[in-house]
Amino acid sequence: MIASLYLSIENSRYIFVKTAKIWTDAQSYCRQNYTDLPTIHNSEQNNQINQILLSGYYIWIGLFLDSWEWSDKWSLFFRHWAAGQPSQSSGSGDCVGMSTTDSGKWAQYSCDLQQPFICYGDAKFIKKQIIRLKLSCYGKCTLNDPSLQMAILNEVCICLKQPF
Repeated sequence: MIASLYLSIENSRYIFVKTAKIWTDAQSYCRQNYTDLPTIHNSEQNNQINQILLSGYYIWIGLFLDSWEWSDKWSLFFRHWAAGQPSQSSGSGDCVGMSTTDSGKWAQYSCDLQQPFICYGDAKFIKKQIIRLKLSCYGKCTLNDPSLQMAILNEVCICLKQPF
């Protein structure tokens, strides 16, 4: 069983998951159950996440070393590194955690370290779903016809509402 602490902040939700996982497993868990590990765009978001952390915890966030990018591919503009971070030495770790003991500052860790983590998701926890369609008219219609597009969209909506 995964222990989670849910906290709603404005129109988004951050979920503190107390169960320790390595970074890639934490990312997979967040993507399967919510949206992703959090991308932090500014100090306000950093402070919101820091407020829900339990004292003394280091938690995974969505930043990792591949030219330092976010898990959801958002550009890294905001930075909140702890003193001496990120480390310039090789082998020091390629994933990023934050801590309440250092005012939510970020530090570089080995991705194989098991730590609690934060997930984020929208207010309704809408999961993304990819649908692949193959449409063909066999020369009897045009797929650019607005009425045909509406009919196809209605059929897709009906299918999505049905349980799998």
